[in-house]
Amino acid sequence: MSAVTITPRESYAYLVWRKAKGRPPRFRHETRAEAEAEAARLASVHQGATFLVLQELARFRCDDAGPNSAGEPAGEPDGAISPPTRASPGSKGGRA
Repeated sequence: MSAVTITPRESYAYLVWRKAKGRPPRFRHETRAEAEAEAARLASVHQGATFLVLQELARFRCDDAGPNSAGEPAGEPDGAISPPTRASPGSKGGRA
């Protein structure tokens, strides 16, 4: 069985993400206030765009990608991770 390492985030845990773009956030902010100020600045520069302030609570990492307890490879047959069966509240995934 694989060991999962959990690392809580205590500093630089805030990110600003432009919702319509597929790129991940690039910069970290130390406080929520700094992230909100940056989101407001970006929204004023990019009229009509939506910016989200995200907080990273913890990181989960599993270094062993070996077989699961049934002897099968982890994830889907092609190594992909299957999507959640339910859409999150407020998502536009169309699933219930």
